[in-house]
Amino acid sequence: MDEENFLLQECATAKFGPNATDIIFSDGEEEALVCPLQDCATEHCAESFDAYYCQDLVSSESYPEYKTFRRVGSQSFLSVPILIGARKFAGALHIASEQANGFNEIDNMLIKDIGYRIGGHLYSKRLKEEQAESHEASRKLLQSMIPGPVLEKIEEHWKNSSDDELSSCQSSSLNCSSDNTQDNDHSRLTSLPRRERRGSLNFDPCDYESTQRRLENMGILKRETMLLGKKHLTPTSSITSESGISESKPVFFAETQSNVSMIFCDIVGFSRIARTLEPIEVMQMLNDLYHIFDTLCEKHGVRKLETIGDTYIVSGGLLEEGNDNDSGKDAAKRCLEMAQDMVREAYNVYAPTEPRERLQIRVGIHVGSLSYGILGQNVPKFSVYGDAVNIAARMEQTAPVGKVHVSKAFHDLVNDHHMVWDEKRNTDVKNVGVMETWIMNCM
Repeated sequence: MDEENFLLQECATAKFGPNATDIIFSDGEEEALVCPLQDCATEHCAESFDAYYCQDLVSSESYPEYKTFRRVGSQSFLSVPILIGARKFAGALHIASEQANGFNEIDNMLIKDIGYRIGGHLYSKRLKEEQAESHEASRKLLQSMIPGPVLEKIEEHWKNSSDDELSSCQSSSLNCSSDNTQDNDHSRLTSLPRRERRGSLNFDPCDYESTQRRLENMGILKRETMLLGKKHLTPTSSITSESGISESKPVFFAETQSNVSMIFCDIVGFSRIARTLEPIEVMQMLNDLYHIFDTLCEKHGVRKLETIGDTYIVSGGLLEEGNDNDSGKDAAKRCLEMAQDMVREAYNVYAPTEPRERLQIRVGIHVGSLSYGILGQNVPKFSVYGDAVNIAARMEQTAPVGKVHVSKAFHDLVNDHHMVWDEKRNTDVKNVGVMETWIMNCM
């Protein structure tokens, strides 16, 4: 059924009480009806986007709506369209009177206004719903790139930073009221709605000294942020360097966490395999493997950080509450189980070469501290660095094929009498030196 060719008809009765302001509404006895949108007063409104007025229901042609109102003793009838955005017909408001020619010119205007207001309300509601859907879609997209807990911290920082900036601007402007230019800025700032105040001061980017002085007077330049150890940061203006590249914006979030386990994994012989295949075949092979790894991440409760070519990076304990209660041991055990499953499952994925060959991977793990934050302006990206990252990468690079290579720190954290390790070795780690490491055969 084409919904645009039908209407849902509902009825209610309104009666005036003793006072003119007392109006009593009651629902109609009949249930809502689905009626064809043709040969009716509603069709007239839909086509003309204008009101339809019948002064005498008794002697007029018999539209379906007339029968409903005649049954309750009505003699005149007014129908006004409900428009969304003044362009889309959403329905009609039918009002009847017990008297013939019961609506004068003012009544017509008021009822039309009611119809317009209903349409405006529906339009506003639809916009809010679309904005909410867009916001949710954007948030999901961001959460696919940036962990949820980090997004929450950033949003809280923005809120606090906005409040601090407004307070500082207003205080500084009041203390320096002798500066007429500044007074104008303060007046213009405080007259704006709160949500529009940030970024509303348009300074001339060519007059650097004047811009800097006014920003300092208004408390915007060299303000203290809520994060990054109370460091003084200078916000970016639109001033560009001699090369024409604009200055970067301050990094608004960075933290350090200890007892984080990191997994690095890559495919053995990937470059050789990729040279013999079409790009679509390589992508499909990686997609098949990473789909399995993504499922394993959910199974073991670890976080996928990113993929770089054939390298798959995972963390355990990062942004997890209570991770330090056991020095990250629970997260480390989950990472070891994840690594074991990665080796086993990768062996069941084939490269589409001639002849086909099983994929084999190397896995390296380390536990330690790292720092994380958001980098980039056009494409913001969650980034990590530190010993936990560097040494885990070295463990993977020096791992035997099809085995898990871990540092002594990780081994000592997770080891118990149930675990079987293939061997202990001394590994020369770049930029670190010789380290005691352990190897586990997962097959």
